[in-house]
Amino acid sequence: RSRSRIRLLTRPRGRRGEMVDVFAGHMLVNKDGEAVDPEEALKNKVVGIYFSGGWCTPCRDFTPRLCEFYTELMLETPAAQFEIVFVSSDKSQADMLSYIAAMHGDWLALPWKDQYKT
Repeated sequence: RSRSRIRLLTRPRGRRGEMVDVFAGHMLVNKDGEAVDPEEALKNKVVGIYFSGGWCTPCRDFTPRLCEFYTELMLETPAAQFEIVFVSSDKSQADMLSYIAAMHGDWLALPWKDQYKT
């Protein structure tokens, strides 16, 4: 039986408390592996943080639904001010990249080696 871990993300004190602050000092990547500055990508957006892994059957069942939801929001005119940041629980970077390539939408991710995800 797998154990799940929950991390409570709170607003930083003395700052504006946006989700962009949660990722301050960390670089994100897009589906193509290109670096994305969270300050630009997340500013003034509602952000969903998706903790998942390709080894997780319920996650693999849910991910296509999330992808469809995200795509529908992005096709609205104007596009919704919404972004997803994927945080991998995969066992390796190769597993994470395979999962992203096979199933993910065009959302952002915390790099697999980022210390923040541990």
